[in-house]
Amino acid sequence: KANILPYETIRSIIESDYKMPINQVFKEFQRQPLGSASVSQVHKAVTFDGKVVAVKVKRPNVEQHLTSDIRIMKFFALLGMTCSRTLRKFQLYGVVVFFEAWIRQDIDFRLEAKNIKIFREQELSNSSEKYKVFCMDIVDELCTDNVVVMDFVEGIPVSKKKELFENKEYDIYKTIETYMNAIIKNWFRDDISEFFFQADPHLSNIIALPN
Repeated sequence: KANILPYETIRSIIESDYKMPINQVFKEFQRQPLGSASVSQVHKAVTFDGKVVAVKVKRPNVEQHLTSDIRIMKFFALLGMTCSRTLRKFQLYGVVVFFEAWIRQDIDFRLEAKNIKIFREQELSNSSEKYKVFCMDIVDELCTDNVVVMDFVEGIPVSKKKELFENKEYDIYKTIETYMNAIIKNWFRDDISEFFFQADPHLSNIIALPN
């Protein structure tokens, strides 16, 4: 886990992006984060129209730290290729360049908001009366270069099997069946021009919903 950013830092980022006090952006904002990672920190909030949301805030100076780290990686990649025939064979410098392109997409919050919308539309097409799929949506007007605001999902991660088995409102078997049905439908899509998939499908990333 990354170090938790103090609320004052999060508030400063939000107020800088929105050009207004945080209490004019959100009706309620939970100071304690739901989670904190290397790129961002997530807080629960409520909008003025009563929508419960998750607010993902990018850490300050992420781009500068990334640029510095990549510069070091490129230096050692070139040094390694100079000294090692094996590293030259595997084109280590090219691997670092590819990694840089990938990770820069990962910290592009505008791109993330766009991808969430595409993924939602794609997955909702896999939903049916029998297999009800829910994907979070974003709040367009509240998304910025440093903040992504999206639906807050109340549910139980499938990894918490004991909790699911003991709660009669949940059906873990139906949840997994629905999830697998959505995946298989995606495999056989006719239009794959913008094909999105769940790239990190461990059980804590799949949320069971009541009923």
